[in-house]
Amino acid sequence: MNDFGFPKQNKSQEIGRKGEVYFSHYVTTVLGWIYRTVPQESDFGIDGFVDIVINGSVTGKSIAVQIKCGDSYISKLTAGGFRYDGENRHLNYYILYEPN
Repeated sequence: MNDFGFPKQNKSQEIGRKGEVYFSHYVTTVLGWIYRTVPQESDFGIDGFVDIVINGSVTGKSIAVQIKCGDSYISKLTAGGFRYDGENRHLNYYILYEPN
């Protein structure tokens, strides 16, 4: 098939989508919690929210998450697991983040 006229998905987008699908599957299937994605146009560092469910009851407690996927994000192993070195602008956003 000729590539003319079709949008392209780059490798980074493909890996990111796979990471989000895996995370969503884990949260919903293994934990039995709820994963709500943030639309890409509204994503400023939070990819989604995890709603905590206990004994079938949605508790009203949520965790904001940013999902990272790929070897470049886990290349810095430490005694406790791995270290992610993000940017200060993202750290400032997370520190000041207040859910609605």
